[in-house]
Amino acid sequence: MIRFFNRKTVMITYDRSALETAQDMLRKDKIEYITQGSSMSAEMGYMNTDMSNFDSGMQPNRTIEYKIYVHRKDFNKAKNVLGQ
Repeated sequence: MIRFFNRKTVMITYDRSALETAQDMLRKDKIEYITQGSSMSAEMGYMNTDMSNFDSGMQPNRTIEYKIYVHRKDFNKAKNVLGQ
């Protein structure tokens, strides 16, 4: 299990397919990870469900920020696997 104080962020992306590719690579190399997604529109207070009048200035494809965390001991290996 990856605890809060023993994890490091190895990747941050808004691209769901990039997230899935990274997860597959980490799984293939048997690196334990956890993923967290944050809705950027909710954090900014834009919870209006009526999208007809919605204009936040945000790009629609950048509304969810995904983070992948790995155990500190696996951080360098994970970066190498992901080509970073």
